[in-house]
Amino acid sequence: MDAELWQSIKGRKYYSSHNLYNYETEEVPSPKSKTNSPNNQLIGNGNSPSIISIYEKIRLESPQNSESSNESDTSQRLYFEPNFRGHNFMMKFLEQFNIFLRKKFRGLGKNIARHTGYFLIVPFMLSLICGTGFQRMKYVTDPEYLFSPSNGLAKSERSFIENNFYMNFSTSFDPSRITRPGRFVRVIISAEDEGSLIREEIWNEIMAFDRRVRATNIIFDDDLHTYHNVCAKWDGSCFENKILNLDELMPKILNGSFKIEYPVTLNPNNFDVYVISVYFGGITVEEDGTVSEIKGLLLNYWLKSETKKDDEKSRLWELEVLKNSIAKEYKYIKVAKYSSKTLEDELDVNTKSVIPYLVVTVFIMVVFSITASCMTDWVRSKAYIGFLGIFSVMLACIMTFGIMMYVGIPFIGMNLAAPFLMLGIGIDDMFVMLAAWRRTRIQDSVEERLGETYAESGVAITITSLTDMFSFFIGIITPFPSVQIFCIYTGTAVFLTYLWQLTFFGACMAMGGRMEAKQKHALCCHTVKAKSVSENEGSYCHTIWCSGGINSQDKYNPKDNKPHTVMVFFRDVFAKCLNNPFVKGVVVISFMFYLAGAIYGFLEVKEGLERRRLSRYDSYSVEFYDMEDKYFREYPYRIQVILHDDINYSDLHTKQLILSLHEKLENLPYIAPKIYTESWIRGWYEFLDQNSQFINLNVSEEVGFINSLREYYLSGNDNVFKLDVKFNENFTRILASRFVIQTYRILDSNEEKEMMKNLREFAKDFPLNMTVYHPLFIYFDQYVLVRTVSIKTIGIAAVIMLLVSLIFIPNPWCSLWVGFSILSIEIGVVGYMTLWGVNLDSISMINLIMCIGFSVDFSAHISYAYFSAIAHTPEERVRESLYGLGLPILQGAVSTVLGVSALIFAPSYIFVTFFKTVFLVVFFGALHGLLLLPVLLSLLGPNSCDRFTSRGQIRDGENAPGFQRNCLSSSNSIIAESISDNSSKTVVEDYTKTVKETNLSDGQCVQNIARNLNVNELDGGSRKGKLNLEQSIQSYKNNAFQDEEDIKNKS
Repeated sequence: MDAELWQSIKGRKYYSSHNLYNYETEEVPSPKSKTNSPNNQLIGNGNSPSIISIYEKIRLESPQNSESSNESDTSQRLYFEPNFRGHNFMMKFLEQFNIFLRKKFRGLGKNIARHTGYFLIVPFMLSLICGTGFQRMKYVTDPEYLFSPSNGLAKSERSFIENNFYMNFSTSFDPSRITRPGRFVRVIISAEDEGSLIREEIWNEIMAFDRRVRATNIIFDDDLHTYHNVCAKWDGSCFENKILNLDELMPKILNGSFKIEYPVTLNPNNFDVYVISVYFGGITVEEDGTVSEIKGLLLNYWLKSETKKDDEKSRLWELEVLKNSIAKEYKYIKVAKYSSKTLEDELDVNTKSVIPYLVVTVFIMVVFSITASCMTDWVRSKAYIGFLGIFSVMLACIMTFGIMMYVGIPFIGMNLAAPFLMLGIGIDDMFVMLAAWRRTRIQDSVEERLGETYAESGVAITITSLTDMFSFFIGIITPFPSVQIFCIYTGTAVFLTYLWQLTFFGACMAMGGRMEAKQKHALCCHTVKAKSVSENEGSYCHTIWCSGGINSQDKYNPKDNKPHTVMVFFRDVFAKCLNNPFVKGVVVISFMFYLAGAIYGFLEVKEGLERRRLSRYDSYSVEFYDMEDKYFREYPYRIQVILHDDINYSDLHTKQLILSLHEKLENLPYIAPKIYTESWIRGWYEFLDQNSQFINLNVSEEVGFINSLREYYLSGNDNVFKLDVKFNENFTRILASRFVIQTYRILDSNEEKEMMKNLREFAKDFPLNMTVYHPLFIYFDQYVLVRTVSIKTIGIAAVIMLLVSLIFIPNPWCSLWVGFSILSIEIGVVGYMTLWGVNLDSISMINLIMCIGFSVDFSAHISYAYFSAIAHTPEERVRESLYGLGLPILQGAVSTVLGVSALIFAPSYIFVTFFKTVFLVVFFGALHGLLLLPVLLSLLGPNSCDRFTSRGQIRDGENAPGFQRNCLSSSNSIIAESISDNSSKTVVEDYTKTVKETNLSDGQCVQNIARNLNVNELDGGSRKGKLNLEQSIQSYKNNAFQDEEDIKNKS
């Protein structure tokens, strides 16, 4: 290094991939000394970074830098320019913030390398301490609490009804007027041969089954309790399945002397009236209106649950019936069962059944992580580091669950999906950090290498962790407690996984780095020789399995410094293919087809969480749901209509208005005709019209109307209509009244939603204040809210993701394409999940919120790498970004899918949905990150116009006269100094041809030195010089040497 060159850099500071060099105190090295040979100038002599020498040598040897040149000429400026070029004050601020973060992460990495023990022990101990919170677990399985919206309209409607129409389950129970399901056992009976039930042997077995159920006894508080002790009662008797009273008429029914009429049959023996569709399903009706075939029978056993003691007794009786009475095998009939606790029990079984899959997943992830962390170089392999990355994630999950339980947040079964997701997220971060580590110089100290690893990967994993964390925390604003609880647990787990990967796993990497520095085998931990030495001294197997690292006597031997094969593939093969204009066209056209399919599925989306999907596929309840859908969808629900206006029922106008209300309701879609309506109002008015000539009633005034109503129509203990009128304290005013209508032909959840919406809209527009209600409206409310809540939540999440991306990737084009990827992936997931049989419900909503965060991951990785690239042409940026992140994205995608892959074998819609949506978002995200985004960024991204201005017009100073010529001549000189044998002629010729054809810029000039020095036949000092130059320039490209003063001037 000559005196002139030394004076030009003396007193200045440069950031390299190794140290902050200060030349103020260094001596001028002697140009004659051996240590300052051309080769050593290129790699630095330990006091100066080689890339500075390369750049300064190129500049100072050019004619523009001669003594006669004008030093103020912009063409003579030396550019140490990272690719952070803002367009306004905010962009410049964000650029400086990005640089600030890189410096801080570099410092964190160095501190972890210096104090490794603290960063290992503290996270481990904190996780163990917080893990003791499991003893305070509050496990919740109540499906109403978890899956119904906390602000649902049905809950306020129920509250109003219960305050005005109290039902006593011990004295006045009627199932059409319940506000809560309570305790019950329901069974649907069909023939074993799926034929008609109207056969003697089958009916006899049905009657035996009923007797067996009602004979079930339990022991509670040391007392024997029968069905009569726990049943819900009407007028002192258990509410029975009256249809079974047809048993006494069965001989006549079988010989044809008595016909069951449809839709209503009268029992001539006791004058009971049976609404056939309430009890029977799969009915065949003849032309004369009689029933000839019945394939399904619904029996209900209603139980008391008003007090805690009654509830406990009824619960025990339910369990006994399910275990013994119904579990018995029958010869002629099939019995499908369902109880009030079935859903809750199924959620608990779901939770427990997924635990074995978690164990299998951890095993798969350990194997994959270890395998993916290994190389043919057994010193650089990171087998144990791959395992410790998973261990770090599990520590974070243990700490998360413990903290949540300490603060009293309930635990639900869906939370067990969080470890599966965290394994994918954590392993993705691990691969990004390992890829950054592999791009550092193995010759450097562990402290320097870890610092550079954090500087390069810290911002990237921060972006993805923040977006994942925010996407989950945004889910807390939803009105579904199951979503809120899951998002609190998972959002916290993402945050702690991020911290533990930066601290605990970083410390593990430092330990692995020390093993690498000591030439330790990645598995056996014994010292091994470099491949360049081993291949001459050992067997072939020994060279393959027991060698690696570098030779301390020849640190730059190319046999010991080979880059990762897959990383090279992404740079030299995959990127080259992707840069082909034809391939770009294919990618864009394929994306159009993808988007078309996604939009088609998006328009076909179905909403609502069906009850059957909360049960395991092998649950006994699934058979019940199937038979209910098959036989009892004709007349499924009894709807309560409540009038609570301040009205005078004796008024003639009010009478006409209320009667018209009945007619209008019965004419609505999904509502059955008049014969199925139970209304005291209509019955009372008809009674008055029919008996006005025989009974002298004064009903023109309100008091007389009410007195007559109570005396003549609502009297009697067995009068069900007395449950439907609420009087004031002195019985002079009707405060509220109720009647019941019947729904008709509701086949799926979308029709359930439409039925409820139609009734509510009608009630809202009707002149009188009215409310419609059914106990299942509590669940149907999610059908109405899930779309609007999903759009609102996803929209907020997407905006936040864009802001985070813009902060960490301060380039409008990159942020725009990240936002475009979010939208594209979200539409794709919604569309294709619909085509895959997944509804839009509270379960899939969790996944869609999660998808917002996951969809940013790969897009942010590749956009940040493209933005930070030192290359100036889009094609080179694509090469550089895919070289650095192609492999981590591929590994992260595979690891995330593997992390949830075991869930597809779980016999549960909840967990299978998790797999399907995670698979879709990861698959689409990886395709966007590896294929679509590089193409879009190269077409419309940073420096996308450079292909049109590359002939000397890229930057100020590069179009100066003779610039390319000087770059060419100076670069040739450096190559000639670096490679002293005859093979350098070919290199120089290839390089000269490249420069002449493209008129490359200064930065490209240097990059092409490394790219064209791709010869393996060199040996000795020439090989060392070639490798040093390649590594120096690659180091520059990866870490963007930054002159602090230059950066300040640019700001």
